[in-house]
Amino acid sequence: MHVIGIETSASTGSVALVTDGQPAAERFFTKGLRHGKELVPSIDAIVREAGLTPADIDLFAVSQGPGSYTGIRVGVTCAKTLAWALGREVVGVPSLDVLAHNAPADAERVLAMLDAKRRRVYFAAFNRENGRLVRETDQTALPAACALAEVKRGDFVVGDALRLLGDELAARGAVLAAEELWLPRASVVAMLGAGKRRAAGPDDPFKLVPIYLHRPEAEEVWERKHGDK
Repeated sequence: MHVIGIETSASTGSVALVTDGQPAAERFFTKGLRHGKELVPSIDAIVREAGLTPADIDLFAVSQGPGSYTGIRVGVTCAKTLAWALGREVVGVPSLDVLAHNAPADAERVLAMLDAKRRRVYFAAFNRENGRLVRETDQTALPAACALAEVKRGDFVVGDALRLLGDELAARGAVLAAEELWLPRASVVAMLGAGKRRAAGPDDPFKLVPIYLHRPEAEEVWERKHGDK
């Protein structure tokens, strides 16, 4: 089975091809939220470089959020459109699940944290059970202080919120991921998506929507300035 993974929830996006559970190719975009410009050409390139055609793809897996509002919207729309146009299946994967899988195999409890701006973080906790990461909490947007209160000594923390909270997390005894592990990857999106499809079937492309968790910053700023006017 050929699976395309699409990851556009973070500042640097990526696409990947996974074939029969093995990563075949992965390509990263130019840093700076250029997802709309680079997404489709990157998918086309990795498919053709593998000697395939778009019709050979069986499943499109997409990082569903939370994260960059524009990036998530671009990625989900692209995955749904390609699946519909080619008559293929699509599945959404929570971005914090993808991020958590950057943790090493010996990390027993993993906290995935992405910077949600204004000292808030997108947060989810995971436990390792029989070698697999299992979500302990829902994905949520929390004030930084609340996220810090969830930290236990020895927790492995991964995500770009480390840029904001690294010193405070270390003071609580957390193990901090190296910076190269802070971003979710399309290859993981593809592999998790394939597993989700096997376990629960594909998503309905007409019902698959981004996971935002809170409104865009611009809307909140406008409302503070203008109220109900």
